[in-house]
Amino acid sequence: MSNLSSVVFSEAPSQMPSADSTALQAGASVAVNQVEKDIKNMNIKDPVDRSPVSHTLNETPTTEPRQTNRDPCSYRGLLNQGATCYLNATLQVLFMTPAFRDKVLLLDTREKLKSALKELFEELIKQDRGDRSVSTKGVIQALGIETVYEQQDAVEYFLDILEKVGPDLAEVFRGTMRNHRTCSENHKSHDDSSFKSLQIALNSRDGTYRLEDGIQSYFASTELVGDDQMYCEDCDEKRDTIWSCDIHEYPAILPLHLKRFVYDRWSRGFVKNDCPMDVPLQLPLQFQEQEHQYSLYAVINHRGSRHGGHYTAHIRSSEENKWYCFDDSRVTQVDESKLKGSSEAYLLLYQKSEYIHNFALNLEFSCVQQGLCLKHADVKSH
Repeated sequence: MSNLSSVVFSEAPSQMPSADSTALQAGASVAVNQVEKDIKNMNIKDPVDRSPVSHTLNETPTTEPRQTNRDPCSYRGLLNQGATCYLNATLQVLFMTPAFRDKVLLLDTREKLKSALKELFEELIKQDRGDRSVSTKGVIQALGIETVYEQQDAVEYFLDILEKVGPDLAEVFRGTMRNHRTCSENHKSHDDSSFKSLQIALNSRDGTYRLEDGIQSYFASTELVGDDQMYCEDCDEKRDTIWSCDIHEYPAILPLHLKRFVYDRWSRGFVKNDCPMDVPLQLPLQFQEQEHQYSLYAVINHRGSRHGGHYTAHIRSSEENKWYCFDDSRVTQVDESKLKGSSEAYLLLYQKSEYIHNFALNLEFSCVQQGLCLKHADVKSH
């Protein structure tokens, strides 16, 4: 059964739980049931305001979108169709994920969404300096987005796309969670469920948030009592139960969804938590004597509030080992120091280190078999 010591990190040891963390644990019995449900449905998302949202920062819609990168860069941007920065950031992350992108490029299908993604990726892969930014109208139509001036949640669309393209294309993001239960009579049971992302709570609004603390809170054991008792098959009745979970099958790509939008009972609405965090570049995880090393390669950022804001993506090119900021039509090289003290990081994507080499060999063999030569196949490991 998982406990706080079952997650191992290479950085400083965890701090004592804050007052916010204690409050989080107090309400954990409700959260646990929701987490189980979310993981089972593989559709983890935060509630968001569905009313039209204006872009309050540098995202003001215009009738003449920027057509080319304002700075010389080998990567192409995506046109903003109104308020579609959430989709642009998501699509750039998927394109810059070699294991996903190159499967899409090898597709031979007429399925609407898959075909639209392939067409988009084929345009993006033409990465000559000065090329015009690429339109996303085909993907927008395939996803059934009717109002391009209404901002949506980037994480929701990230998971929605993975769900709609099917398990083969989304396999690289799929992991298995093992849920453990021990009733008050010491009867033990477990079940497995698939996931494509993990929701990590931000425990504190004060000081710099530590991702390691959030992950340890996620996998901490929880006591379910009273109305939250769980049914025990051995006892044939509900019992007080110790519930915990751990990763049983590690995904090649691990997306961590930071819950910046949370319900505030005092204002009776959702508010955004802008607490800063130092995004770890390396993330070792260990459960049941299995240890895997993960490396950060992409971050979807959100700045602004629930009522309006702007999405961008910071992504490390696996070919060049350089970080770039994808801001709609504008793509610029940035330094990884931008991830230090970030109050905008919203979705973090980590890649399992040992998967990179195996994927490179498999992709190279597949391309040779099919007589393909991808300009940016990203078959190098770093």
